[in-house]
Amino acid sequence: MVQTGPAPMFFAAVQNQMRMFHATPAVLKQQFIGTVVSDKPQKTVIVSVERTYKHPKYHKTMRARTKLMAHDELDEYKVGDMVRIEQHRPLSRNKHWVVLGHADTAREAAAAPARE
Repeated sequence: MVQTGPAPMFFAAVQNQMRMFHATPAVLKQQFIGTVVSDKPQKTVIVSVERTYKHPKYHKTMRARTKLMAHDELDEYKVGDMVRIEQHRPLSRNKHWVVLGHADTAREAAAAPARE
């Protein structure tokens, strides 16, 4: 029995939605700018990343620091350098970040909102 009417359009729409659902999304990796606090391990730097957030109850702007281990293949970054790091597949037990390069502090300062 041949079916006519809106049913084939409905199935086409469902198939289109399924195709969109199963498509692989573009993966956006997180990037941070931080300061190298240690370069003792081989091919690794420890980067301190500072973030600000508003306290949920008191509404005060708080600062929190996180230390992340990042891969530095050439051991070219030293303590005190401002670097940009990006999320990466796990390279070791604690190392899930890779150093992209020195942070362009002038460009970053221009992009950030001015503090008063």
